[in-house]
Amino acid sequence: MGSARSCDADAQGFYAKPVKAADGSLDLMKWEAGIPGKQGTAWENGMFKLWLLFPEEYPTRPPKCKDTPPPILPAPLRPIIRRFRLP
Repeated sequence: MGSARSCDADAQGFYAKPVKAADGSLDLMKWEAGIPGKQGTAWENGMFKLWLLFPEEYPTRPPKCKDTPPPILPAPLRPIIRRFRLP
């Protein structure tokens, strides 16, 4: 696996960094990430946080993403989005 450095937070507001374990080491199997809301939209100035969870079989199996907290969605979209969520 590559470097454990976090992505440059100044790169358009995106960030990703591994989570620290209880012993202070980096858990490279669990990352915290953030995606900024697009400027000029209702989501401007928002930060959409998510977890990247890497399985032991990575890279032959992709990581799973879990948004935290889950976004509030209009009722008609909820059944569609639920299919793509982690339990």
